[in-house]
Amino acid sequence: KLAGCKVIGTCGSQRKAEVLQQLGCDHVINYKNQDVAAELKRLAPNGFDAAFEGVGGSMLQIALDNLAPEGRLLQVGYISEYPHNPEAEVESSKNE
Repeated sequence: KLAGCKVIGTCGSQRKAEVLQQLGCDHVINYKNQDVAAELKRLAPNGFDAAFEGVGGSMLQIALDNLAPEGRLLQVGYISEYPHNPEAEVESSKNE
């Protein structure tokens, strides 16, 4: 943001969306009631240059699918694939 970049944040609740807006996100996508892939295509039709991804599973695949040709992905976790998630195996299978 300080370098002039557009920042898009994702979350799963209205409260978290409000926090992301307060932190300065230009756009917030609530994955529980919005199509993340469609929103990213709308907001960055040529892909995005950098992604900070910590969810894994389908969110990781969406991030990879929406990177610009020279875009970079920083993978910092796989929370959707941790043992506490009963859908962890399904989430892992969503990555190409």
